[in-house]
Amino acid sequence: MHKNCFIVDVFFQQDLRISYNKENYLLALRDNQQEILTKAMAEKSLLNGVNDWLERTPGLETAPEGFNFFKRYQASAEKMLTERERNLQVLFIALVLANNLIAIHS
Repeated sequence: MHKNCFIVDVFFQQDLRISYNKENYLLALRDNQQEILTKAMAEKSLLNGVNDWLERTPGLETAPEGFNFFKRYQASAEKMLTERERNLQVLFIALVLANNLIAIHS
């Protein structure tokens, strides 16, 4: 995607342009500028690129109530915290057992 695709999307859409001095606005540009702009207009637009990316993003599946980012984020955060809490409990038990073994062998 061209680095200036957003500018092309917003400002240079052919169907939205009005003529410049009753001619195509491209004619008011230097040859190298015309070439850059023509190449950029031929590429996928930013809007289409973002739409394609969103269509491939996992977790955005359609639900009857629609996608709820914050609900999904909360569920993911709670799952992560539960796993960390369980890991800390296991670590605590291991430390207590190791401390008891050290006390027994001392």
